[in-house]
Amino acid sequence: MLAAELTDAEVESLLPLPMREVDDPEATAEPGKGALIKLAGRPFVVVFFGRESHRLVVEVPRSADAAADVRSFLAEVPIPRSKIVWHREDVELPAESDVPVAFANTKR
Repeated sequence: MLAAELTDAEVESLLPLPMREVDDPEATAEPGKGALIKLAGRPFVVVFFGRESHRLVVEVPRSADAAADVRSFLAEVPIPRSKIVWHREDVELPAESDVPVAFANTKR
């Protein structure tokens, strides 16, 4: 649904919650950490952050409006647009002017 390249510090700042270590090669392409997150008024999303790629992947359940679920996630977890490397075509990203100040000068 959405992928972003972030540093460890950015992930910890954006997602200040316990994440589970995932290192089973049958469960994921690379070792990392993940979490199941309940959005306010929306379903759960799964996030996975790869140790080697530094890519945060956000997956939402199949639903009638999965794009709305991704938008809800971005409203709660304001990932800077410049950090998002892939997203579904039907997901409208926030304007770069909506990026939190803490990330304004962060380079990939």
